[in-house]
Amino acid sequence: MVANYQKGFTLLELLVVIFIVIFLSMIAYGSMWRDIRNSDVKNAVAQLTTDLNMARSISQQKSQDASLTFNSNSNYTLKIPGMPAITKNLPAGVIATIYTTNADPSGTTVIYTAPYAEINSNTAFTITQQQAGFLKLRLGLAGLTGTVVTNAID
Repeated sequence: MVANYQKGFTLLELLVVIFIVIFLSMIAYGSMWRDIRNSDVKNAVAQLTTDLNMARSISQQKSQDASLTFNSNSNYTLKIPGMPAITKNLPAGVIATIYTTNADPSGTTVIYTAPYAEINSNTAFTITQQQAGFLKLRLGLAGLTGTVVTNAID
């Protein structure tokens, strides 16, 4: 008599494999989601650094004032001589908190004053996600020249 064996997997074996795949996918997704949110913060800092450096440079080149004004904690307006005002948004979910000693009562405007593109305040921005537990970066304007300096915050 010949034994009649069926080849394949049992339902229980398939369910165990599916459970393991789902479990590992959930772990990978959590890590990937955090990395994506942290990259949004880094992109916001790069965007602000680029815009502040451009305002500073053009203020020096054209000997006219240039400014960056935060309208809210997630968007700002860049006013550069010879160009229309540009309103930009930070990446979704990213917020900026502004710290300044500026005479501006709202404390939301950085002005590069011609002809040397000097600033009249000590200004710093903390860039982070709206939810807690993500990367926080501080973007500061150093000295009278307003050179942009970035560092991480615990």
